[in-house]
Amino acid sequence: KAFFLLVVIMINAPKLNLISIGSFDQGIRIDDVIVLIFIGLSMSQRKFYVNFPKKIFIYTIFIGFSAFLAVLLHTGNDILRVIYFFRVTEYLLFASAVYSLRIKFNIELLFKFTLIFQLVLMILQISSGNFRPSGTFAGPWELTTVIGLLALYTASLPNKSKYWRFMSLIAVNFFSQSRTGLIAAISGILASSRSLIKPTIFFIFLAFPIYFFVEPSSIDWIQSIFKRENIDLFYALAESASNAQQNDLFSDFKDSADGSLASRFSIWLNLILLWVQNDWLFLKLLFGIGLGSVSVVIDGFYIRLFFELGIIGVILYFQALKKSWKDKRLRPIVIYISVICLTLDPYSSSKIAYALGLIFAYNSLLKNEIEWSNSEN
Repeated sequence: KAFFLLVVIMINAPKLNLISIGSFDQGIRIDDVIVLIFIGLSMSQRKFYVNFPKKIFIYTIFIGFSAFLAVLLHTGNDILRVIYFFRVTEYLLFASAVYSLRIKFNIELLFKFTLIFQLVLMILQISSGNFRPSGTFAGPWELTTVIGLLALYTASLPNKSKYWRFMSLIAVNFFSQSRTGLIAAISGILASSRSLIKPTIFFIFLAFPIYFFVEPSSIDWIQSIFKRENIDLFYALAESASNAQQNDLFSDFKDSADGSLASRFSIWLNLILLWVQNDWLFLKLLFGIGLGSVSVVIDGFYIRLFFELGIIGVILYFQALKKSWKDKRLRPIVIYISVICLTLDPYSSSKIAYALGLIFAYNSLLKNEIEWSNSEN
């Protein structure tokens, strides 16, 4: 019960800095204190080391070595690189501690509490004039991703009803105006079903009231996706990157193209140009120029993966996805997070990292229980 309460606080407590670290906008928060105390207590137990996942050890060493090379050889934000390494290490150690200690918790109850609590806050925020509600999370993208991960995973558990979870997930994405989240949710829902018949009926059932009561062409955050100027924005990014030329894509396209996409492309271009400007081509191809070289959030994980962690990082990441894909319960999560990563940076979020760590630990424990049960029979 104590662990479950701590997890609820970690996922749902607002991000309030207890200690600010310079201009870094992610100081030491209450959830960091909870995680560090938990990790400290876990490390005092022998089974933490006996059951520690070898893969997570490899990931930690690799990310640390990439950060070391980046600080030593490459220009960029060295302070952020170091902080980012410690932040990612915290996430990995938390998942490892929950997994290694075989801690049982009610992930179904965690999902239901988080969903109801955040929906209530979203309704209050909308009623007060906030038309992009995010509950206690840092932004709509973080809220929808955490809800999506928990909804899709709990829907894969035995004897759990699916479609009320799916409807809740679609509603949260729609009211928070999260386009990538909405596409990812639809992809995850399709991956959760053995056949396409039921999800097709489900989406038709949802589409009719939306079409008749809400005119899609009048919704700006949907309509802006189809602006022709977005094509020009793509060309501008490609041209600027290929010519290693700095352009303010956001200022140039924020009014004509999709402003959110223009903002993302500006960040991507800054990262690409920093990568190009640095020497040591062989090393940066293999190890990247270090996580956090430009900013905390890149708003596109695949861009970050290659340029900040290099080819080895890409291989390690997709090997992890491939292994997760083999587990049927995790396939909807793999599809969902893969779509999210197109225009978002989910692994930079502590709340998303905690949710993924809890799912990883819970699923491993469930798999072990099933194997033990089968061996006894």
